[in-house]
Amino acid sequence: MNRNIKNAISNESWRDTKAKYEKFLGIDSLNKLPKIQEFSQHRDPMLLANLLLTTYLDNLKKIGLNYVDNARIRRYYYLVFASGHERGLEFWRKVTTATNGGQFNLMGDLLG
Repeated sequence: MNRNIKNAISNESWRDTKAKYEKFLGIDSLNKLPKIQEFSQHRDPMLLANLLLTTYLDNLKKIGLNYVDNARIRRYYYLVFASGHERGLEFWRKVTTATNGGQFNLMGDLLG
């Protein structure tokens, strides 16, 4: 999501790409997001990435997936988990957190 998002926000010739982002995020217009223009011009790309991630997670909740979380995969990706049941989130957290011995469960090598 980070690679082309700035162009999609600021460049009219990228409208097809912008439409794909909007459809994925479940929003009518990227330009209506608070602070989108400011964050798209900022030197720190994580501001924009976090705004888009928050928007996506909020929209998952609107469709009934009230138990959401995410894990950053190195510095490149976010892995998003969404469930309609609390037990799903419990399982997610077990496989994405360190054990008492400091080792990660199922996904430990990916995270971090």
